[in-house]
Amino acid sequence: MILALLFYFIVFPLLVRKPGFIRNLVARFGLPLPSVRHIIIMGVSTVLIAVIAMAKGSELNELAFSVIFFMIFLNPVIVGRE
Repeated sequence: MILALLFYFIVFPLLVRKPGFIRNLVARFGLPLPSVRHIIIMGVSTVLIAVIAMAKGSELNELAFSVIFFMIFLNPVIVGRE
């Protein structure tokens, strides 16, 4: 799961910036991509939950991830077709 999240939040936005197959595929399917603020919020929330050791850390991670994904679907980065 961590690899999939890292790919979605870090690698995928970098791949979409360059014109090519991945950019056209994302534009065709309308995949919502995270903006820079979503990536920062994801990183800060993950670090804070990891630093503050609690018994319910995994539930807090699930809540943070679900809220961030909801924010991404409300205000995604739209990749236009050229």
